[in-house]
Formats: sequence, C-alpha cells, structure tokens
Amino acid sequence: MVPPDLPLAPDPREVSDWFEAPLAFVLDPANHIRADVEYKGRQRSYIQIQWRNHRIWGATAAMLVNLARRLKWS
Repeated sequence: MVPPDLPLAPDPREVSDWFEAPLAFVLDPANHIRADVEYKGRQRSYIQIQWRNHRIWGATAAMLVNLARRLKWS
C-alpha cells in the first residue's frame, strides 16, 4: 500500500503530466492498442492506452500490460 500523503515529485525528463486512471481500465486488454512507428530506419511496435486526453505508452504501458497478463485480467 502506498500512503496517500507520500511525497512524490515527477521528474520532468521522464513524464509530461501526472494523472489517475482506473486500474480496471488500464489493465483491460480491450484498451491496449498496438501501434507502430518508424525509429532509426526500423519499424517498431509498442502498446498504448488512451485514457481521456492522456496517452500511456512506452515502459509504463508495457508494465501495465505485463501486470494484466500476470493477473490474468479479463
């Protein structure tokens, strides 16, 4: 459990914004969108999760997808 008064500060080099999204939403495979991008001349795939006007992607989305799989979320 994380105490609600735990002092946290975002690193602006790592994140552009902080927000909360329901755990059931971010773990639901129906909300895991596969996307492709060209990076350094190669096609790369990644997962993103769209919550309202926020896009969760990269390592954060990968961790959420991994957690959903380990919990066998459906």
